[in-house]
Amino acid sequence: MNDYVDIDEQTEKRDSSVVGIGEWILAIILFGIPVVNIIYFIYLVASKKVNESKRNYALAKIIIVIVSYILVYLIGGSILLYLSSHYGNALTALIMF
Repeated sequence: MNDYVDIDEQTEKRDSSVVGIGEWILAIILFGIPVVNIIYFIYLVASKKVNESKRNYALAKIIIVIVSYILVYLIGGSILLYLSSHYGNALTALIMF
């Protein structure tokens, strides 16, 4: 008796057929709607019935967004730190304005 799940058997359950143009257009429209896109991303990543290319696209998009946010915070924080060290009170007055 095998208690383990075969990886090949698990990947066969996922749809790996070609995604048509209509499906991609619908996906792009759903990605553009602010709250719906988050729900759609979660659905694509979490569902086992989703086409593999859509799932990989969603994972790649999530990774790019996370890396972008990290870079923006690091670069933005560095710029603010630099400006506050050189222009201290002027920058504080500008931010309060």
